[in-house]
Amino acid sequence: MKRAIDDGAGGIGPWPRRMEAVIESLLVAVADDPDLSELCLVHGLCVMDTPGPFDPELVQALAGVIRSGRRSGPEPDPGPRAEELVAYGVLAVVAERLRRDEVESLPGLAAELSELVTMPFREVDPLPIAR
Repeated sequence: MKRAIDDGAGGIGPWPRRMEAVIESLLVAVADDPDLSELCLVHGLCVMDTPGPFDPELVQALAGVIRSGRRSGPEPDPGPRAEELVAYGVLAVVAERLRRDEVESLPGLAAELSELVTMPFREVDPLPIAR
């Protein structure tokens, strides 16, 4: 899965498009080998001595790609751990689909997960004031 993240991150173009490529690459890798992915994302806590539910190196690989979006993010910046929280969120969604044996639904999540990943780091228009 880390290789899929790295492969997806190697593209060119604006950061949101690169993030979409990363998410697509990750979802394809999971769908191509759901048993190994399930072992890593669903049962990993049982077999690895990790401080959280997912391999810290996998979380950091995804968070590192997300971190590049901070440069173009809104002011004030999201909190310093926002990238990790978003990475955990993506991996949790994928893990839950694996738990439910809904592997075939993973490719259809690429657009929604890409939106989830990029949203905290984009300029946003302030909410209109209701009068």
